[in-house]
Amino acid sequence: MVLCATLAGMEDFVEIKLWGDQRLDFLRRFYPFERGVPSHDTLNDVINAIDPQVCAAPQCSACSISSATLSAAMTRALSRWT
Repeated sequence: MVLCATLAGMEDFVEIKLWGDQRLDFLRRFYPFERGVPSHDTLNDVINAIDPQVCAAPQCSACSISSATLSAAMTRALSRWT
């Protein structure tokens, strides 16, 4: 969600939270968000907890998604908004 919102032009966690609230039906196709979109404080805490050394590799070992797979998924998702 943070990546999609950032690519859509959101610049801070408050904007990302609002973006997520407005697109909750779309986001639920990928994750249930049973209690809604996390607060901007929670989003900030989660992103700041990510070790940049782990996710700087061509394949993020923390989530096992290759950069090519992520790029293709983002392209498909973004094409639905334009």
